[in-house]
This record gives sequence, structure tokens and C-alpha cells, in this order.
Amino acid sequence: YFYQIEVLNTCVNKNELTNTGSSILLKSTQIDNYTGKLRWSGYEKWDGGVKSYEIQRLNEFNQWETIQIVPPNQREIIINF
Repeated sequence: YFYQIEVLNTCVNKNELTNTGSSILLKSTQIDNYTGKLRWSGYEKWDGGVKSYEIQRLNEFNQWETIQIVPPNQREIIINF
């Protein structure tokens, strides 16, 4: 897995995406043929902390689509494949 970070500032303006990184631990577990569980470690190195995590997947059109936006204290999600 890899991730990129896009920051929203206090004026809700988007900054550019960061370079690809991999310092957040991500673990996936297949529940059945249709669903799985993602668990991740929090990212603690920002002043002010993380406001939310946006879970996305690459769709069949090679575009990223948002599955869910979760609060900073949530560290797992059930997803459909």
C-alpha cells in the first residue's frame, strides 16, 4: 500500500498532494468474498493533529473514489470489495 496526503487548511483550501509515502501501518483482513476490514495506525506528527481520514479506492476508470471519511480516533473500517 501507499498513501498520499492532501491537507485542507483552516480556510478549507486544498494544498497539493504530498509525495507517496508509507509510514502509516495499514493492515487488511478479508472477512468473506465481498467484504474486508482495514485497520491503520494514526498519524501523530502534525501540529494540531489529524482532523479526519478519507478512505479511497481506485475504481475501474482509474479514478480515486471516496469510500468514507472517518474521524481521527477511528482506526478501522469494514469495506466492500
